[in-house]
Amino acid sequence: MYIVGNKQVEIERTKAALELGGLTKEEIDAEIDKWLCVDNSKKSLFAWIGINPPVGKYTIEKLFKECKLPYEHYIFCVEQHTAHGIRPHIHALAEVNKDTRPSREIPKLAKMFDVSLNVIEYKISKHPVVNDARRAYILGNKSKEKQENVLKDKETRHALNIPDYYEH
Repeated sequence: MYIVGNKQVEIERTKAALELGGLTKEEIDAEIDKWLCVDNSKKSLFAWIGINPPVGKYTIEKLFKECKLPYEHYIFCVEQHTAHGIRPHIHALAEVNKDTRPSREIPKLAKMFDVSLNVIEYKISKHPVVNDARRAYILGNKSKEKQENVLKDKETRHALNIPDYYEH
C-alpha cells in the first residue's frame, strides 16, 4: 500500500484504475510518479523483502542470526507476534540495482533460509514515498491495530538481546 498522508486512498484508487486499464507495472509507476510529482532521475531502487518461514521452522533468535542478506546496503527487523499467534518472520528493505529481478532473487533467498519459494515476498520500488513508508514499517511505525504486537516484539527482542532493527 502507498502511504502518503491523506493521499493514501487516492493512490490506491488510481493504482487500481490503472491496473484495470491494462497498463504495465512500469506505466503504472510512471503515472503515480506524475501524480506525486516525483523526480525519477534521483531515485534509488529498493527491494521490499518478506521472509515468512513455516511455523516451527525458526525461532526469532535463529532467524536473526541467519539473516545475512546478499546486498551491500539493507535494513531488516525480525518479528514474531502476529494476529494469528507466534510466527517468526523478517521484513527487509535492500538497495538493489536496475538489473535485479525478483524471479532470480526469490530462489536465492529461499535456498539461504531453506524455505519454499512461496514464503518469500519480493517487491522492487523506485518510489521514495513507498520506500520511506517501508523503512518506517521496519522501524515499528505500523497501524494502530498492530501496535500491541509491535510492543510485544520489542519486549521479546530486548529480552533476547536482539536489536529492534539491523542496518548493514
